[in-house]
Amino acid sequence: MSQNVAVVSAARSNGVRMSPYKLRLYADVIRGKSVEQALAWLNTVGCNRSVPLIKVIISAYANAKHKGTIAQESSRDVFLHRICVNEDGFFRYVKPGARGRGCPQRKRSSRIEVILGVKDVLHRKASESQSVD
Repeated sequence: MSQNVAVVSAARSNGVRMSPYKLRLYADVIRGKSVEQALAWLNTVGCNRSVPLIKVIISAYANAKHKGTIAQESSRDVFLHRICVNEDGFFRYVKPGARGRGCPQRKRSSRIEVILGVKDVLHRKASESQSVD
């Protein structure tokens, strides 16, 4: 994205009990879209993997509203500037294997980070209109 972007807000979720490999597939699709488009797409997917992403995006948008950095009805102007899904840790356990051995298993967990942005031109117009009032 070569245009100027003003970062509006961020949200993070740690310890999500899903593999980051599975969540990254959905994060790659919604990266760069507006909040409204991303939430609409994730809601139509109808998969359990989309639930943590929806929660983090809604949290980041609520943070931006609470801080007052965006107008109340501008979900089309706010877009997902950055969304990262990284590994958070493992839950290690042992399952019984062949011939009485123990086979180590790992349940992966994820860390989701969402940063919302507004194009700089739109951000300037909103700040100018607020300063006039």
